[in-house]
Amino acid sequence: MEESNEADSLDGAFPKTGPGSATWSAARKTLLEKLAQHVKSVDLDDVSLSQAIQWFEESSGVKVNVWWSSLRKEGIDPETPIYGIHLKDVENGTALARILDNASEIAPTSFSVWNDQVVVSPSVAGVHAVFVRRYDIRPILAKASGANARAATAIIAAVRRTIDRSSWESSGRFGKISEKDGWLTVQQTAENHDDLANLVNAWVDAGAPRQAEP
Repeated sequence: MEESNEADSLDGAFPKTGPGSATWSAARKTLLEKLAQHVKSVDLDDVSLSQAIQWFEESSGVKVNVWWSSLRKEGIDPETPIYGIHLKDVENGTALARILDNASEIAPTSFSVWNDQVVVSPSVAGVHAVFVRRYDIRPILAKASGANARAATAIIAAVRRTIDRSSWESSGRFGKISEKDGWLTVQQTAENHDDLANLVNAWVDAGAPRQAEP
């Protein structure tokens, strides 16, 4: 279990591959197969959340990246107590979901899949999980006029205007976006990621959005 916050873990935890690449697809397939495997029994009572997640990792062989900094803001930390989980012959994914459901009595918590690991983070409004994807915008920057830094700033501004405008951290919400070395790192919901992927693909074909005047 990685006891790191999302800002510290992004570069190391999320490889520079994306959906459709052979590496990403193979790693994700392996992880989903592990989550679908059955565990004979789950008996977790009067243990901490960190202990429960450690048990899950050792039992399932699945790496879990816990965004403790975000969870702490919702009142959940490694010592949050887990009680009364007794299951027989369930999928590993179900076991983890029950652990997080138990913690969700304090604040809604969920997990999502990225490449070869599971990310645990607060649920958005108690319903929608957020997770991180990286987008290669180097082809867009190559078509843009002017400095890459200025073009990247324009792309980020256009994303915030176009994709669920009220969801970004500038509005006090969950969405986050940054750029480094021609890659966008974006925290959003699955639905908004789908819209963003379509937008980035359109820009790859058509070129970068217009840059703001200095």
